[in-house]
This record gives sequence, structure tokens and C-alpha cells, in this order.
Amino acid sequence: MATQRQIDFWQGEIETCQKHMGKRHKQWRRLLDQYRMNYNVPGLPDERGIKISRFYTLVRQILASVSFNYPRVWLKVENERYERQAELLER
Repeated sequence: MATQRQIDFWQGEIETCQKHMGKRHKQWRRLLDQYRMNYNVPGLPDERGIKISRFYTLVRQILASVSFNYPRVWLKVENERYERQAELLER
């Protein structure tokens, strides 16, 4: 069982975190909403949804995992006319 001293300590820790981390928590909540695709568009009624391709989340996850594991991509171009496009895609 926790003593009153321990309870007071942890309540103080929680209050300190809420006080000093409030801005970050707000930003983290906003980023999590974006990740869950909960967008707040001013002037758009709540009952009206925003249409986003169902592949958006899949593509975003693939891009994130590939760019994390392989930060540099090399493309081999067989047709010399497309060398410039390959350079742009690598970037």
C-alpha cells in the first residue's frame, strides 16, 4: 500500500508535468489526430467527411519505413534520356 508521502510525491510530479509539458502535449495531440486522419477544417460541418484515398495510410507507412531503413535510394537507368528524372527521384 502506498504511503501518503508517496502519493503526495507522485501528485506533485503529475502537476509539474502538466504545468511544464502542456504545450508539447497539445502538439502531440495534434500530431496524433493528424496520424489518425482526424482533421478539423474550419467552415466544414462536422457531419461532412473529408475524402482521402484509402491508400494514403499504406503509402505513408511504406515511405516512412523505407526512408528510415534505407535513407538513400539509387536508381539504375537503362535509357539515357531519363537520367535526369532518375536523379530527381533519388532526391
